[in-house]
Amino acid sequence: MHAEPKLEPPEYQAIVDLLFEWAGIRLQNKQQLVLGRLKPRLRELGLASFREYVRRVRDGGRGGPEAQSFINQLTTNKTAFFREPHHFDYLRKYLTQVVAPRAIARGDRRIRVWSAASSTGEEPYTLAMVLADALPTSAGWDLRVRASDIDTACLQTAQRAEYDQERAEDVPVQFRQRMFAPAGAGKLRIAPEIARLVSFEQLNLVRDKSFGNERFDAIFCRNVIIYFDLETQQRVIERLSQRLAPGARLYLGHSETLVNTQLQRVAHELGVYQVAQGRHSSNAPTPSVRRPQPQLPPSRQASRIQTAPQARVGRHHGQQAVVELLRSLDRGERLPQQRVVLGEWFASAKPHMISTLLGSCVSACLYDEQAQVGGMNHFMLPNSEGASSAPANFGIHAMELLINGLMSRGAARARIKAKVFGAGAVTQQLPSTVGDANASFVLSFLQREAIPVVAQRLGGSRPREVFFRSDTGEAIVRAMSPQKAKFVEQRELGAFAKKLPTVEPFNADEALF
Repeated sequence: MHAEPKLEPPEYQAIVDLLFEWAGIRLQNKQQLVLGRLKPRLRELGLASFREYVRRVRDGGRGGPEAQSFINQLTTNKTAFFREPHHFDYLRKYLTQVVAPRAIARGDRRIRVWSAASSTGEEPYTLAMVLADALPTSAGWDLRVRASDIDTACLQTAQRAEYDQERAEDVPVQFRQRMFAPAGAGKLRIAPEIARLVSFEQLNLVRDKSFGNERFDAIFCRNVIIYFDLETQQRVIERLSQRLAPGARLYLGHSETLVNTQLQRVAHELGVYQVAQGRHSSNAPTPSVRRPQPQLPPSRQASRIQTAPQARVGRHHGQQAVVELLRSLDRGERLPQQRVVLGEWFASAKPHMISTLLGSCVSACLYDEQAQVGGMNHFMLPNSEGASSAPANFGIHAMELLINGLMSRGAARARIKAKVFGAGAVTQQLPSTVGDANASFVLSFLQREAIPVVAQRLGGSRPREVFFRSDTGEAIVRAMSPQKAKFVEQRELGAFAKKLPTVEPFNADEALF
Protein backbone atom coordinates (compact mmCIF):
# COMPACT_ATOMS: atom_id res chain seq x y z
CA MET A 1 0.00 0.00 0.00
CA HIS A 2 1.15 3.50 -0.76
CA ALA A 3 1.48 5.95 2.11
CA GLU A 4 -1.07 8.74 2.22
CA PRO A 5 0.32 11.87 0.51
CA LYS A 6 1.27 14.66 2.91
CA LEU A 7 0.60 18.30 2.16
CA GLU A 8 3.86 20.04 2.99
CA PRO A 9 4.01 23.83 3.50
CA PRO A 10 5.75 24.58 0.16
CA GLU A 11 3.12 22.63 -1.80
CA TYR A 12 0.27 24.21 0.16
CA GLN A 13 1.66 27.69 -0.54
CA ALA A 14 2.06 26.88 -4.23
CA ILE A 15 -1.60 25.78 -4.35
CA VAL A 16 -2.69 28.97 -2.55
CA ASP A 17 -0.71 31.12 -4.99
CA LEU A 18 -2.02 29.34 -8.08
CA LEU A 19 -5.63 29.58 -6.96
CA PHE A 20 -5.23 33.29 -6.30
CA GLU A 21 -3.49 33.88 -9.62
CA TRP A 22 -6.09 31.97 -11.66
CA ALA A 23 -9.33 32.56 -9.73
CA GLY A 24 -8.67 35.51 -7.41
CA ILE A 25 -9.56 33.39 -4.37
CA ARG A 26 -7.26 33.75 -1.38
CA LEU A 27 -7.19 30.68 0.87
CA GLN A 28 -6.14 31.19 4.47
CA ASN A 29 -5.56 28.46 7.04
CA LYS A 30 -7.35 25.89 4.86
CA GLN A 31 -4.79 23.11 4.77
CA GLN A 32 -7.38 20.52 5.82
CA LEU A 33 -9.81 21.62 3.13
CA VAL A 34 -7.09 21.45 0.44
CA LEU A 35 -5.95 18.05 1.68
CA GLY A 36 -9.48 16.62 1.78
CA ARG A 37 -10.50 17.89 -1.65
CA LEU A 38 -7.33 17.18 -3.60
CA LYS A 39 -6.35 13.75 -2.23
CA PRO A 40 -9.04 11.97 -4.29
CA ARG A 41 -7.79 13.78 -7.38
CA LEU A 42 -4.23 12.57 -6.73
CA ARG A 43 -5.57 9.01 -6.53
CA GLU A 44 -7.45 9.44 -9.82
CA LEU A 45 -4.28 10.66 -11.52
CA GLY A 46 -2.09 7.97 -9.94
CA LEU A 47 0.17 10.54 -8.27
CA ALA A 48 1.99 9.75 -5.05
CA SER A 49 2.66 13.27 -3.78
CA PHE A 50 1.34 16.82 -3.81
CA ARG A 51 4.68 17.89 -5.24
CA GLU A 52 3.93 15.89 -8.41
CA TYR A 53 0.40 17.27 -8.55
CA VAL A 54 1.52 20.90 -8.16
CA ARG A 55 4.10 20.39 -10.90
CA ARG A 56 1.47 18.96 -13.25
CA VAL A 57 -0.99 21.79 -12.60
CA ARG A 58 1.61 24.54 -12.84
CA ASP A 59 3.36 23.15 -15.92
CA GLY A 60 0.02 22.84 -17.75
CA GLY A 61 -0.78 26.50 -17.14
CA ARG A 62 -4.18 28.16 -16.85
CA GLY A 63 -5.30 26.64 -20.13
CA GLY A 64 -3.94 23.20 -19.31
CA PRO A 65 -6.00 20.01 -18.91
CA GLU A 66 -5.80 20.02 -15.09
CA ALA A 67 -6.36 23.72 -14.42
CA GLN A 68 -10.18 23.69 -14.42
CA SER A 69 -10.36 20.55 -12.29
CA PHE A 70 -7.95 22.22 -9.84
CA ILE A 71 -10.23 25.26 -9.55
CA ASN A 72 -13.39 23.16 -9.34
CA GLN A 73 -12.01 21.09 -6.47
CA LEU A 74 -11.11 24.15 -4.38
CA THR A 75 -14.16 26.30 -5.02
CA THR A 76 -16.73 26.47 -2.21
CA ASN A 77 -20.25 26.04 -3.62
CA LYS A 78 -22.75 26.29 -0.80
CA THR A 79 -26.21 27.21 -2.03
CA ALA A 80 -29.92 26.46 -1.59
CA PHE A 81 -33.29 27.34 -3.05
CA PHE A 82 -34.66 30.57 -1.51
CA ARG A 83 -31.56 31.03 0.62
CA GLU A 84 -31.97 34.28 2.62
CA PRO A 85 -35.67 34.50 1.64
CA HIS A 86 -36.00 38.17 2.56
CA HIS A 87 -33.79 39.01 -0.44
CA PHE A 88 -36.36 37.46 -2.75
CA ASP A 89 -39.22 39.16 -0.89
CA TYR A 90 -37.51 42.50 -1.44
CA LEU A 91 -36.72 41.70 -5.09
CA ARG A 92 -40.36 40.93 -5.80
CA LYS A 93 -41.56 44.14 -4.15
CA TYR A 94 -38.99 46.29 -5.90
CA LEU A 95 -39.65 44.78 -9.31
CA THR A 96 -43.43 45.09 -9.06
CA GLN A 97 -43.56 48.50 -7.35
CA VAL A 98 -40.67 50.32 -9.06
CA VAL A 99 -39.09 48.52 -12.01
CA ALA A 100 -42.24 47.21 -13.72
CA PRO A 101 -44.18 50.52 -13.70
CA ARG A 102 -41.12 52.27 -15.13
CA ALA A 103 -40.75 49.60 -17.83
CA ILE A 104 -44.41 49.86 -18.79
CA ALA A 105 -44.13 53.64 -19.02
CA ARG A 106 -41.26 53.42 -21.50
CA GLY A 107 -42.91 50.59 -23.45
CA ASP A 108 -40.13 48.08 -22.79
CA ARG A 109 -41.15 45.06 -20.73
CA ARG A 110 -37.71 43.50 -20.46
CA ILE A 111 -36.51 42.37 -17.01
CA ARG A 112 -32.93 41.14 -16.65
CA VAL A 113 -31.39 39.59 -13.51
CA TRP A 114 -27.90 38.16 -13.06
CA SER A 115 -26.83 35.42 -10.65
CA ALA A 116 -23.09 36.07 -10.76
CA ALA A 117 -22.05 33.02 -8.70
CA SER A 118 -24.75 30.55 -9.61
CA SER A 119 -23.08 27.40 -8.23
CA THR A 120 -25.32 24.36 -8.88
CA GLY A 121 -28.26 26.47 -10.02
CA GLU A 122 -30.52 26.83 -7.01
CA GLU A 123 -30.17 30.63 -6.88
CA PRO A 124 -30.85 31.44 -10.57
CA TYR A 125 -33.79 29.03 -10.67
CA THR A 126 -35.18 30.70 -7.54
CA LEU A 127 -34.84 34.06 -9.30
CA ALA A 128 -36.66 32.67 -12.35
CA MET A 129 -39.51 31.40 -10.15
CA VAL A 130 -39.90 34.78 -8.46
CA LEU A 131 -39.84 36.63 -11.80
CA ALA A 132 -42.31 34.26 -13.47
CA ASP A 133 -44.72 34.51 -10.54
CA ALA A 134 -44.52 38.30 -10.17
CA LEU A 135 -44.36 39.27 -13.85
CA PRO A 136 -45.73 36.39 -15.95
CA THR A 137 -44.68 36.08 -19.55
CA SER A 138 -48.37 35.69 -20.42
CA ALA A 139 -48.72 39.39 -19.57
CA GLY A 140 -46.07 40.28 -22.14
CA TRP A 141 -43.00 40.35 -19.88
CA ASP A 142 -39.64 39.43 -21.41
CA LEU A 143 -37.78 37.71 -18.55
CA ARG A 144 -34.19 36.46 -18.56
CA VAL A 145 -31.83 35.27 -15.80
CA ARG A 146 -28.13 35.20 -16.59
CA ALA A 147 -26.28 32.60 -14.48
CA SER A 148 -22.51 32.40 -14.31
CA ASP A 149 -19.93 30.54 -12.25
CA ILE A 150 -16.26 29.67 -12.42
CA ASP A 151 -16.87 25.98 -11.62
CA THR A 152 -17.66 23.93 -14.73
CA ALA A 153 -18.80 20.90 -12.69
CA CYS A 154 -21.36 23.05 -10.89
CA LEU A 155 -22.59 24.47 -14.18
CA GLN A 156 -23.14 20.98 -15.55
CA THR A 157 -25.25 20.12 -12.50
CA ALA A 158 -27.22 23.35 -12.88
CA GLN A 159 -27.96 22.76 -16.55
CA ARG A 160 -29.42 19.32 -15.78
CA ALA A 161 -32.03 21.13 -13.64
CA GLU A 162 -32.63 18.03 -11.49
CA TYR A 163 -32.38 17.99 -7.70
CA ASP A 164 -33.01 15.62 -4.81
CA GLN A 165 -36.45 16.16 -3.33
CA GLU A 166 -35.04 17.27 0.02
CA ARG A 167 -33.23 20.15 -1.74
CA ALA A 168 -36.66 21.63 -2.49
CA GLU A 169 -37.95 21.47 1.08
CA ASP A 170 -37.40 25.22 1.60
CA VAL A 171 -39.25 26.15 -1.60
CA PRO A 172 -42.69 27.67 -0.82
CA VAL A 173 -45.46 25.17 -1.47
CA GLN A 174 -47.10 27.24 -4.21
CA PHE A 175 -43.81 27.26 -6.16
CA ARG A 176 -42.93 23.64 -5.48
CA GLN A 177 -46.26 22.43 -6.83
CA ARG A 178 -46.23 24.57 -9.99
CA MET A 179 -42.57 24.90 -10.88
CA PHE A 180 -41.15 21.41 -10.29
CA ALA A 181 -42.00 18.07 -11.87
CA PRO A 182 -41.22 14.55 -10.57
CA ALA A 183 -38.11 13.09 -12.20
CA GLY A 184 -38.10 9.64 -10.58
CA ALA A 185 -35.78 8.10 -7.96
CA GLY A 186 -36.47 10.83 -5.40
CA LYS A 187 -35.63 13.62 -7.86
CA LEU A 188 -37.45 16.76 -8.96
CA ARG A 189 -36.92 18.60 -12.25
CA ILE A 190 -37.29 22.35 -12.77
CA ALA A 191 -40.35 22.94 -14.95
CA PRO A 192 -39.43 23.72 -18.59
CA GLU A 193 -41.13 27.14 -18.53
CA ILE A 194 -38.84 28.12 -15.63
CA ALA A 195 -35.66 26.44 -16.89
CA ARG A 196 -35.82 28.19 -20.28
CA LEU A 197 -35.66 31.59 -18.56
CA VAL A 198 -32.12 30.82 -17.32
CA SER A 199 -28.93 30.70 -19.38
CA PHE A 200 -25.66 29.41 -17.89
CA GLU A 201 -22.08 30.34 -18.74
CA GLN A 202 -18.64 29.99 -17.25
CA LEU A 203 -17.25 33.29 -15.99
CA ASN A 204 -14.31 34.22 -13.76
CA LEU A 205 -15.37 37.37 -11.92
CA VAL A 206 -11.74 38.27 -11.20
CA ARG A 207 -9.81 37.30 -14.32
CA ASP A 208 -12.25 37.65 -17.23
CA LYS A 209 -11.77 41.06 -18.80
CA SER A 210 -15.37 41.72 -19.71
CA PHE A 211 -18.75 41.01 -18.14
CA GLY A 212 -20.48 42.11 -21.34
CA ASN A 213 -22.46 45.29 -21.93
CA GLU A 214 -25.91 44.22 -20.76
CA ARG A 215 -27.49 46.13 -17.87
CA PHE A 216 -29.40 44.29 -15.15
CA ASP A 217 -32.30 45.20 -12.88
CA ALA A 218 -30.77 43.09 -10.11
CA ILE A 219 -27.42 41.35 -9.61
CA PHE A 220 -26.98 38.63 -7.00
CA CYS A 221 -23.36 38.04 -5.95
CA ARG A 222 -23.78 36.60 -2.47
CA ASN A 223 -21.04 35.12 -0.27
CA VAL A 224 -18.41 35.50 -2.99
CA ILE A 225 -16.34 38.61 -2.36
CA ILE A 226 -15.60 37.49 1.18
CA TYR A 227 -13.10 35.05 -0.36
CA PHE A 228 -11.20 37.90 -2.07
CA ASP A 229 -8.69 40.33 -0.64
CA LEU A 230 -9.79 43.96 -0.31
CA GLU A 231 -8.26 45.13 -3.60
CA THR A 232 -9.92 42.29 -5.53
CA GLN A 233 -13.25 42.93 -3.78
CA GLN A 234 -13.23 46.55 -4.88
CA ARG A 235 -12.31 45.67 -8.47
CA VAL A 236 -15.08 43.07 -8.78
CA ILE A 237 -17.71 45.32 -7.17
CA GLU A 238 -16.77 48.19 -9.49
CA ARG A 239 -17.22 45.98 -12.54
CA LEU A 240 -20.54 44.62 -11.26
CA SER A 241 -21.71 48.17 -10.58
CA GLN A 242 -21.12 49.07 -14.22
CA ARG A 243 -23.65 46.40 -15.19
CA LEU A 244 -26.41 47.78 -12.92
CA ALA A 245 -29.26 49.55 -14.70
CA PRO A 246 -30.30 52.91 -13.21
CA GLY A 247 -31.98 52.25 -9.87
CA ALA A 248 -30.98 48.57 -9.88
CA ARG A 249 -29.90 46.64 -6.81
CA LEU A 250 -26.84 44.54 -5.95
CA TYR A 251 -27.40 41.72 -3.43
CA LEU A 252 -24.50 40.55 -1.24
CA GLY A 253 -24.19 38.01 1.57
CA HIS A 254 -25.00 39.03 5.13
CA SER A 255 -21.38 38.97 6.25
CA GLU A 256 -20.17 41.09 3.33
CA THR A 257 -19.84 44.84 3.64
CA LEU A 258 -18.63 47.24 0.96
CA VAL A 259 -15.70 49.58 1.58
CA ASN A 260 -14.70 52.51 -0.65
CA THR A 261 -17.15 51.85 -3.49
CA GLN A 262 -19.78 53.95 -5.25
CA LEU A 263 -22.54 51.77 -3.74
CA GLN A 264 -24.52 52.42 -0.59
CA ARG A 265 -26.71 50.11 1.42
CA VAL A 266 -30.46 50.34 0.89
CA ALA A 267 -32.03 51.49 4.14
CA HIS A 268 -33.31 48.67 6.38
CA GLU A 269 -32.26 45.99 3.88
CA LEU A 270 -29.45 43.68 4.96
CA GLY A 271 -27.11 42.91 2.06
CA VAL A 272 -28.92 45.08 -0.55
CA TYR A 273 -27.01 47.92 -2.23
CA GLN A 274 -27.64 50.61 -4.82
CA VAL A 275 -25.51 53.15 -6.63
CA ALA A 276 -25.15 56.23 -4.44
CA GLN A 277 -27.45 59.11 -5.29
CA GLY A 278 -25.95 61.29 -7.99
CA ARG A 279 -24.01 58.40 -9.60
CA HIS A 280 -27.09 57.13 -11.46
CA SER A 281 -30.00 59.26 -12.47
CA SER A 282 -32.58 57.39 -10.45
CA ASN A 283 -34.61 58.62 -7.53
CA ALA A 284 -36.91 55.61 -7.45
CA PRO A 285 -38.47 54.99 -4.05
CA THR A 286 -37.52 51.96 -1.99
CA PRO A 287 -40.48 49.68 -1.33
CA SER A 288 -41.31 48.61 2.17
CA VAL A 289 -40.90 44.88 2.78
CA ARG A 290 -42.26 43.25 5.90
CA ARG A 291 -39.96 40.48 7.06
CA PRO A 292 -38.97 38.92 10.38
CA GLN A 293 -36.14 40.75 12.06
CA PRO A 294 -33.13 38.69 13.18
CA GLN A 295 -32.99 38.00 16.90
CA LEU A 296 -31.05 40.72 18.66
CA PRO A 297 -28.33 39.91 21.19
CA PRO A 298 -28.98 40.49 24.91
CA SER A 299 -29.15 44.06 26.17
CA ARG A 300 -25.80 45.67 26.82
CA GLN A 301 -27.14 47.06 30.08
CA ALA A 302 -27.66 43.63 31.60
CA SER A 303 -25.09 41.38 29.88
CA ARG A 304 -26.82 38.40 31.49
CA ILE A 305 -25.95 34.75 31.06
CA GLN A 306 -28.36 33.04 28.68
CA THR A 307 -28.22 29.28 28.41
CA ALA A 308 -30.32 26.30 27.56
CA PRO A 309 -31.68 24.32 30.55
CA GLN A 310 -29.21 21.48 30.08
CA ALA A 311 -26.15 23.74 30.28
CA ARG A 312 -24.39 23.90 33.65
CA VAL A 313 -23.83 27.44 34.90
CA GLY A 314 -22.13 28.54 38.07
CA ARG A 315 -21.23 32.02 39.30
CA HIS A 316 -18.06 32.87 41.17
CA HIS A 317 -16.13 35.95 42.19
CA GLY A 318 -12.46 36.65 42.65
CA GLN A 319 -9.12 35.34 41.49
CA GLN A 320 -9.23 32.08 43.44
CA ALA A 321 -12.53 31.13 41.81
CA VAL A 322 -10.99 31.42 38.35
CA VAL A 323 -8.03 29.31 39.43
CA GLU A 324 -10.42 26.64 40.67
CA LEU A 325 -12.46 26.76 37.47
CA LEU A 326 -9.38 26.43 35.28
CA ARG A 327 -8.20 23.52 37.38
CA SER A 328 -11.63 21.91 37.07
CA LEU A 329 -11.34 22.09 33.30
CA ASP A 330 -7.74 20.87 33.28
CA ARG A 331 -8.49 18.10 35.81
CA GLY A 332 -4.82 17.95 36.57
CA GLU A 333 -4.00 16.85 33.02
CA ARG A 334 -1.82 19.83 32.05
CA LEU A 335 -3.73 20.26 28.80
CA PRO A 336 -1.99 21.74 25.75
CA GLN A 337 -3.02 25.37 25.40
CA GLN A 338 -3.89 27.19 22.20
CA ARG A 339 -4.51 30.93 21.88
CA VAL A 340 -6.55 32.25 18.91
CA VAL A 341 -6.82 35.86 17.78
CA LEU A 342 -8.82 37.70 15.13
CA GLY A 343 -9.04 35.66 11.92
CA GLU A 344 -7.82 32.44 13.51
CA TRP A 345 -9.50 29.15 14.42
CA PHE A 346 -8.40 25.96 16.10
CA ALA A 347 -10.00 22.51 16.31
CA SER A 348 -8.73 19.34 17.91
CA ALA A 349 -9.66 15.69 18.41
CA LYS A 350 -7.42 15.66 21.49
CA PRO A 351 -8.09 17.57 24.74
CA HIS A 352 -6.94 21.18 24.44
CA MET A 353 -7.57 24.35 26.38
CA ILE A 354 -8.34 26.99 23.72
CA SER A 355 -8.64 30.64 24.67
CA THR A 356 -9.23 34.05 23.17
CA LEU A 357 -9.78 37.68 24.13
CA LEU A 358 -12.95 39.31 22.78
CA GLY A 359 -14.31 42.81 22.36
CA SER A 360 -16.90 43.42 19.65
CA CYS A 361 -15.75 40.28 17.85
CA VAL A 362 -17.50 36.94 18.33
CA SER A 363 -16.12 33.55 19.23
CA ALA A 364 -18.08 30.42 18.35
CA CYS A 365 -17.11 27.39 20.42
CA LEU A 366 -18.36 24.29 18.59
CA TYR A 367 -18.08 20.71 19.81
CA ASP A 368 -19.27 17.15 19.35
CA GLU A 369 -19.39 15.77 22.87
CA GLN A 370 -19.76 12.16 21.72
CA ALA A 371 -16.70 12.29 19.44
CA GLN A 372 -14.87 14.54 21.95
CA VAL A 373 -13.95 16.96 19.17
CA GLY A 374 -14.17 20.71 19.61
CA GLY A 375 -12.83 24.02 18.42
CA MET A 376 -13.04 27.80 18.57
CA ASN A 377 -12.87 30.67 16.08
CA HIS A 378 -12.63 34.45 16.47
CA PHE A 379 -14.17 36.76 13.88
CA MET A 380 -16.02 39.96 13.09
CA LEU A 381 -18.10 41.24 10.20
CA PRO A 382 -16.37 43.42 7.59
CA ASN A 383 -16.69 47.16 8.09
CA SER A 384 -14.88 50.27 7.01
CA GLU A 385 -12.94 50.63 10.25
CA GLY A 386 -10.98 47.99 12.06
CA ALA A 387 -11.50 45.14 9.61
CA SER A 388 -8.67 43.44 7.80
CA SER A 389 -8.97 42.27 4.24
CA ALA A 390 -8.18 38.66 5.28
CA PRO A 391 -11.26 36.52 4.51
CA ALA A 392 -10.89 34.30 7.62
CA ASN A 393 -11.62 37.36 9.78
CA PHE A 394 -15.21 37.35 8.61
CA GLY A 395 -18.42 35.53 9.47
CA ILE A 396 -19.39 32.86 6.97
CA HIS A 397 -15.79 32.01 6.08
CA ALA A 398 -14.79 31.73 9.76
CA MET A 399 -17.77 29.51 10.57
CA GLU A 400 -17.25 27.21 7.59
CA LEU A 401 -13.55 26.86 8.39
CA LEU A 402 -14.34 25.75 11.93
CA ILE A 403 -17.17 23.38 10.96
CA ASN A 404 -15.04 21.79 8.24
CA GLY A 405 -12.17 21.50 10.73
CA LEU A 406 -14.35 19.68 13.24
CA MET A 407 -15.76 17.28 10.66
CA SER A 408 -12.32 16.48 9.26
CA ARG A 409 -11.35 15.46 12.81
CA GLY A 410 -14.26 13.07 13.27
CA ALA A 411 -17.16 15.24 14.42
CA ALA A 412 -20.63 14.54 13.04
CA ARG A 413 -22.43 17.63 11.83
CA ALA A 414 -25.74 16.48 13.32
CA ARG A 415 -24.17 16.32 16.80
CA ILE A 416 -22.36 19.68 16.79
CA LYS A 417 -23.46 22.14 19.49
CA ALA A 418 -22.44 25.76 19.97
CA LYS A 419 -21.57 28.19 22.71
CA VAL A 420 -21.10 31.78 21.55
CA PHE A 421 -19.48 34.73 23.28
CA GLY A 422 -18.39 38.32 22.66
CA ALA A 423 -20.07 41.13 20.70
CA GLY A 424 -19.38 43.76 23.34
CA ALA A 425 -19.08 47.52 22.89
CA VAL A 426 -15.58 48.07 24.25
CA THR A 427 -14.23 50.96 22.20
CA GLN A 428 -15.71 54.22 21.00
CA GLN A 429 -13.58 54.06 17.87
CA LEU A 430 -15.85 51.39 16.35
CA PRO A 431 -19.56 51.96 15.64
CA SER A 432 -21.79 50.86 18.52
CA THR A 433 -23.71 48.58 16.15
CA VAL A 434 -20.71 46.41 15.28
CA GLY A 435 -21.16 44.07 18.22
CA ASP A 436 -24.90 43.78 17.62
CA ALA A 437 -24.30 42.87 13.97
CA ASN A 438 -21.70 40.25 14.91
CA ALA A 439 -24.05 38.66 17.47
CA SER A 440 -27.03 38.72 15.14
CA PHE A 441 -25.00 37.09 12.38
CA VAL A 442 -23.65 34.19 14.43
CA LEU A 443 -27.07 33.39 15.94
CA SER A 444 -28.76 33.53 12.52
CA PHE A 445 -26.03 31.42 10.91
CA LEU A 446 -26.25 28.69 13.56
CA GLN A 447 -30.04 28.67 13.36
CA ARG A 448 -29.93 28.23 9.57
CA GLU A 449 -27.39 25.44 9.92
CA ALA A 450 -29.50 23.70 12.62
CA ILE A 451 -26.64 23.86 15.15
CA PRO A 452 -28.19 24.36 18.62
CA VAL A 453 -26.82 27.16 20.80
CA VAL A 454 -26.68 25.72 24.31
CA ALA A 455 -25.03 28.73 25.93
CA GLN A 456 -24.30 32.31 25.01
CA ARG A 457 -23.04 35.54 26.46
CA LEU A 458 -23.30 38.38 23.97
CA GLY A 459 -23.37 42.14 24.33
CA GLY A 460 -22.26 44.18 27.30
CA SER A 461 -19.62 46.86 27.45
CA ARG A 462 -16.56 45.04 28.75
CA PRO A 463 -14.02 42.73 27.11
CA ARG A 464 -14.27 39.01 27.76
CA GLU A 465 -11.72 36.25 27.99
CA VAL A 466 -12.91 32.78 26.99
CA PHE A 467 -11.33 29.45 27.94
CA PHE A 468 -12.78 26.41 26.14
CA ARG A 469 -12.02 22.73 26.68
CA SER A 470 -12.23 21.06 23.28
CA ASP A 471 -13.13 17.50 24.34
CA THR A 472 -15.97 18.32 26.75
CA GLY A 473 -17.32 21.64 25.48
CA GLU A 474 -16.92 23.29 28.88
CA ALA A 475 -16.07 26.98 28.83
CA ILE A 476 -15.08 29.70 31.25
CA VAL A 477 -15.97 33.27 30.38
CA ARG A 478 -14.74 36.17 32.44
CA ALA A 479 -15.66 39.78 31.87
CA MET A 480 -12.56 41.86 32.39
CA SER A 481 -12.29 45.05 34.36
CA PRO A 482 -12.16 48.45 32.62
CA GLN A 483 -8.43 48.59 33.40
CA LYS A 484 -7.92 45.62 31.11
CA ALA A 485 -10.07 47.01 28.29
CA LYS A 486 -7.14 48.86 26.69
CA PHE A 487 -5.58 45.56 25.65
CA VAL A 488 -8.75 44.59 23.79
CA GLU A 489 -9.08 48.01 22.19
CA GLN A 490 -5.56 47.68 20.81
CA ARG A 491 -6.41 44.27 19.39
CA GLU A 492 -9.72 45.48 17.96
CA LEU A 493 -8.06 48.30 16.04
CA GLY A 494 -4.86 46.48 15.15
CA ALA A 495 -3.70 42.91 15.35
CA PHE A 496 -3.03 42.62 19.08
CA ALA A 497 -2.14 39.16 20.33
CA LYS A 498 -0.44 37.84 23.41
CA LYS A 499 0.41 34.46 24.85
CA LEU A 500 -2.03 32.64 27.11
CA PRO A 501 -1.84 34.68 30.31
CA THR A 502 -1.26 33.45 33.80
CA VAL A 503 -4.16 34.08 36.15
CA GLU A 504 -4.01 37.70 37.32
CA PRO A 505 -6.02 39.62 39.95
CA PHE A 506 -9.00 41.34 38.44
CA ASN A 507 -12.36 42.77 39.44
CA ALA A 508 -14.97 41.09 37.28
CA ASP A 509 -17.43 38.20 37.13
CA GLU A 510 -16.79 34.67 35.94
CA ALA A 511 -19.08 31.92 34.74
CA LEU A 512 -18.67 28.27 33.87
CA PHE A 513 -20.71 27.23 30.86
